[in-house]
Amino acid sequence: MKMTFVKLALATGAGMATLAACGSANDGYDPSVATSVIYVGGSGQTADVNSPVGELLTIKTTNFVGDPVGNVAVEWFVVSGEGTVSQGQTTTDVNGISQVEWVLGPILGQQKVQAVAALSGSPISFTAQALAGGGEAGAGNGGADPGTTPVRSAP
Repeated sequence: MKMTFVKLALATGAGMATLAACGSANDGYDPSVATSVIYVGGSGQTADVNSPVGELLTIKTTNFVGDPVGNVAVEWFVVSGEGTVSQGQTTTDVNGISQVEWVLGPILGQQKVQAVAALSGSPISFTAQALAGGGEAGAGNGGADPGTTPVRSAP
């Protein structure tokens, strides 16, 4: 608890009185309530089309002072590129962390995923650059062998 002391001069000027006010910077707030979602990692990666990116897409939910808050629902959406994420909905862990795997789709160039929560800072966007098979950018059939069907994670 924060104590604030204030000295007041009495109207007569004959004496001084000291008042103590009790309180803290977070009075009235519940630290178990998430207020924000923040980016942790996973954006800006590069991988071949129809391939997983190397790093998990990661967000964190926090309360009003930045402490982690768990048990928050997060929805994950593939916005462009026709890729997939390992889970369409997750719940943050006790450290406020939620992660998914991302398999890029067959479209060359930039692809995008968003994490959405009913919090300040949402949505969080993740991008990756999809390259033709063999790690080279350029034209082609999207890196897939015409005789096979790419295997992807379940949505």
